Amino acid sequence: GGGSDGRRVVVVADGAAAAAASIRASLVNADGDVVQELFNATDGVAQGRAAAFWFELSDSVAAGSGYVVRVAADAIVADSQPFEIAAAGAGGAAVLEFSSWTGAGDAPTMYAGSTVSLAMRVRANAAGSILVVQAATDVAGLDDDETVAVIAVDAVGSGATAQDETVAWTVPHAWGVAGASEVRLTLSLVEGDMSDLRVVRPAAAPLARPYAFSVGDWSECSEECGAGTQTRTVECLAAVDGSARADRLCELYVPTPPRSAPCFLKTCALPAGFGAGLWGACSRPCGGGTRTR
Repeated sequence: GGGSDGRRVVVVADGAAAAAASIRASLVNADGDVVQELFNATDGVAQGRAAAFWFELSDSVAAGSGYVVRVAADAIVADSQPFEIAAAGAGGAAVLEFSSWTGAGDAPTMYAGSTVSLAMRVRANAAGSILVVQAATDVAGLDDDETVAVIAVDAVGSGATAQDETVAWTVPHAWGVAGASEVRLTLSLVEGDMSDLRVVRPAAAPLARPYAFSVGDWSECSEECGAGTQTRTVECLAAVDGSARADRLCELYVPTPPRSAPCFLKTCALPAGFGAGLWGACSRPCGGGTRTR
């Protein structure tokens, strides 16, 4: 579904639907004409997540009623509730204009211990505006309001050249050890004036371990009967490229799985030996004789 609130578009991906590869939004007038392309977010929105995107209205957009924001996610199209534009282009809103997100291998998945970079362009409405980038995770008890960066916005006013900023942050190993499943970066205004603020990564990024054990299949039992041993390969691999690493790196997160285990297929047969039957009758009814068995 799509919705609009001021200059913000909130897109919610239905958990039952496939994740959208891209999100596009357009401003459509009461006649059904597209009057402004608002954004094209190639990151998309993950299943069951919500994303917020901000935009500025062009000065060429006429005031009027019946406008909708039309959001297209691949083949799915949804319109917001109709709304009125009282004065387009007024105020020259200064917003976060652009952000890019890179993690290990430029994938949306982050790894504990990996460095994530965020590039953005910002302008403020008033001098002295300060932005704070913070990181949060979903595990209670962790420092989930870690300050990543504090940015003083010197570019002021809609006519000013946007200020380029790059923020780099390393995901704490402790978050991975504690079992965090996602990481969120947020942007907040702590001082000054900006018309809109957006979440840097609205849909939380899953947090994966940088190293994980790869376990092979068990071998056949070493003995056909009685107690034996079976073995398997256990390797610590780096998630970013699949290369083999020392076990101690994987052991930061989980114990090393056993490489051998006892096995027992069946009871072994008894070894060969003599078996004695009962004695037969004596060969003579009196005197000396013999009997056999």
